[in-house]
Amino acid sequence: MEGGNSAGGGGGSAGKRASLRYQVIVALVAALVFVGCMVSPPSLMDDVDAVQAQIARNMLQSGDWVTARLDGVVIASRTEDHARDSLAFIRGGTPVFVEKPFANSIAEAADFCGRLGDCPNRLVQVGFQRHFDAAGRVALDWISSGRIGSLQQSHHVLQDKNPTPVGYQSCGITADMAIHLVFEAMSVHGFELPSSVQALRFAAPHYDDRAGEGANVVHTFCTWADGTLAHLWGSRINSAGYDNGFKLIGTQGRIDVGEFVGDFGPITARLWSGAGDDRGAQIDEATFPMTRPSARHPDFITLWKTSAFQRRAYQLSFSTAPARSATGRFVTSFQSIG
Repeated sequence: MEGGNSAGGGGGSAGKRASLRYQVIVALVAALVFVGCMVSPPSLMDDVDAVQAQIARNMLQSGDWVTARLDGVVIASRTEDHARDSLAFIRGGTPVFVEKPFANSIAEAADFCGRLGDCPNRLVQVGFQRHFDAAGRVALDWISSGRIGSLQQSHHVLQDKNPTPVGYQSCGITADMAIHLVFEAMSVHGFELPSSVQALRFAAPHYDDRAGEGANVVHTFCTWADGTLAHLWGSRINSAGYDNGFKLIGTQGRIDVGEFVGDFGPITARLWSGAGDDRGAQIDEATFPMTRPSARHPDFITLWKTSAFQRRAYQLSFSTAPARSATGRFVTSFQSIG
């Protein structure tokens, strides 16, 4: 009996020691996880330090030790909050670059513009304006120098590869897709507003309408007072890859910018001459590499032609980390205020 009791006692001690070792291991793992969460990545701390340093310099230069000042802000909040969030900064005199669309309806857009009249130093830019890319600038130079004669019509294409992401907010496919193209079309008219706009929506089959837009293809037609026409073609169902480009047709020639090359590839601008019965011939060409994505923001590969500021604005929309642009200006992003 004593031997049995002795054996039982030894087993209990071993079990307690094993349990204690297990608890110590769990505690050590938990401590490592906790300490790891306390340590921020060096790049993040650099961003934070840069923010604090710049705010201090701005306050010192302005003599204002209460209000932190920015050279600009990128509004990348929910679509329904764009107008509200933009006005919050505009009222303080901060230049704003806001994602498209800046409003959810014509009435909200009119109200937004009305409120701008009471704001000091109101500088607002709405993205995403494709006419700033290098190939687009070449095309504008060709047309302004008269190399295709008088503009007659233009054709602008934006086709997405996949349905919208889960949770994507859209004001409707016409507003959401045509807005990418209308700036491009207006840029060749000196940003004169079209005199008429007509849009046709279609729902092609085999498509998951996650945003509830009720359509996946839109054709928009814009006309100007001089009779010129722009055709805007937006589609969310180009499964082979992203497709962005435009064509400008004039009385003496034609300009083609962009050509479908799957997901990614160089952007080429081509100038053609020819009028009436004359056989057309290519007389000029310029090719530009596609803007490469940032390693920090892999989702940036979904965009095509961008300017340096647009590229930074898009990158910032994925992070609250501020950054200093190549011009030395201090620009930060803003996701939401409530």
